[in-house]
Amino acid sequence: MKHLTSFYAVTALVLTAIPGKSAVVYSPGPLPPPPPFIIGAPQPVDFDGDGVSEVEFTTGLTLCTMDVPTSFCTTPYFIGAASTNQLLVNDFLYSAVLPLGGWIGDVPPTNTLWSTPGFRGYLTASWWSLYGQEINGQRVFSGWTGPLGAAGRGFVGVRFYAADGAHYGWIRVGLGFPTLVLDWAYESEPDTPIIAGAGIDHDHDSVWDLVDECPNTPAGEAVNADGCSIGQLVPCDGPWRSHGEYVARVARVIIEFRRQGLISGADARAILRVAARSDCGKTPRRPGHDSQVSGHRNPIR
Repeated sequence: MKHLTSFYAVTALVLTAIPGKSAVVYSPGPLPPPPPFIIGAPQPVDFDGDGVSEVEFTTGLTLCTMDVPTSFCTTPYFIGAASTNQLLVNDFLYSAVLPLGGWIGDVPPTNTLWSTPGFRGYLTASWWSLYGQEINGQRVFSGWTGPLGAAGRGFVGVRFYAADGAHYGWIRVGLGFPTLVLDWAYESEPDTPIIAGAGIDHDHDSVWDLVDECPNTPAGEAVNADGCSIGQLVPCDGPWRSHGEYVARVARVIIEFRRQGLISGADARAILRVAARSDCGKTPRRPGHDSQVSGHRNPIR
């Protein structure tokens, strides 16, 4: 995530900073598994919650060969765009699987293109064999093929049409059972591109994982625009030469959080008192004393 280009990072921040102009609507998923023993039963994705699915995932028939010693069985998985909607596909007209941070908009990414309306494309296939196959010098008895098989996990780009125009979205897919679909999101403003992964926020600090420099913020901590709390910016086990240096650094970060309106004056004073009473920067630390600044009292939600 830290290797995301500055262009993508700035764009992601801009998209969240213009209320009424752009809003990513995120759905946590995953999709429920298809009904058992019903071949080809669709798993629909309804991006905008209007009761009409824009995309459907389906499972194909399992086919087996009886050739010895190369006999194997394979089950294909497909993704289809309903009605006039479209999917990003690769040069072979298979469903394209984009990396985190991939751009989804009118101009498709390199080596991809927008499909024809209502396109149904191959996503992956699982295979297994009693005899196995020789792959990279090892005997393997099962695996995955296709675009998703090569990527393991990634994002499918979608363009769907609503009453107000075209909308762009992503669906995150990954290998496994009983479902391949992990979550999805779309841009509510028509004709506005979206970044693959926009809206995902694993630590629920209101900063997308795409630009979150501190991805595991404890619940309830106030964070800055980079998704970092005071405790993460000034860790107790940092390279402090003295306790005074640690407390001084905490004070500077507190001032910045206060300037940005992220914490109240009362909370700033309380956090500074905890830092002053801690053993951070002292050698050796005394058992039983506070070891770091806790942000559990931060009121920002």
